[in-house]
Amino acid sequence: MQINLIGNHELYNFDREQLKRRLHTARPGGHTDGAAREYYAVSPCAGWRFLVLDAYQDTVIRPERAVSHGESLAPSEAADHVRGLAILLANNPNLHPDAIKGGSGWFDGLAGHDRRFVPFNGGFGAKQVAWLRGQLAAAAEGSERVVVLCHAILHPGACEGTTMAWDFEAALAAIAEAPCGTVGVHARQRAAESCSGTFALFFFVFFILQASLRSLGHWKTLFCWMLAAIVVPC
Repeated sequence: MQINLIGNHELYNFDREQLKRRLHTARPGGHTDGAAREYYAVSPCAGWRFLVLDAYQDTVIRPERAVSHGESLAPSEAADHVRGLAILLANNPNLHPDAIKGGSGWFDGLAGHDRRFVPFNGGFGAKQVAWLRGQLAAAAEGSERVVVLCHAILHPGACEGTTMAWDFEAALAAIAEAPCGTVGVHARQRAAESCSGTFALFFFVFFILQASLRSLGHWKTLFCWMLAAIVVPC
């Protein structure tokens, strides 16, 4: 089973329709209406549910080709852009249309988690977060373990605030409150993410038709098809 996540660099080079056709980034799993979306659920084996998230449902990112040629957005992407622009303008006083295009001065005066409100990040949106909560509840009812896959960082302990999803708090709260065993995988260049409190680090070894959990004292380690693990509640 191959899963391709949407990140900012994909959106710099391709529109969502191209990504759907070439990389199958939209699937109907976990959606009762049967519609294919960029956030979806898949089950690689019994007892496991993978939740693929799209941290750019709200975004101002457009393919560079489309920007340079002045191409108009598809209706669905235009709505994403409107929401993304509103979020950025409300949270980052440095941003205006020319600043967004130019890429300079984005972080001036911003500190901590506020540094995430820049154009190369994006947001899940309320609809996707509600879907995530529903999937976690359904997994708990079915006694399933959950792996959450996302390009963007979900926990602030893993970065300096610059590369997190805009609404990471909402997604992280949904995961933290989940009554099922959950692991998050941050699919990009960063190594294992860390945090404290009631969180523990997991490593898993996944096989084609089964997954086995190895316990190493108070730590558990995740090897998920060469992807680095992040810290999530357990």
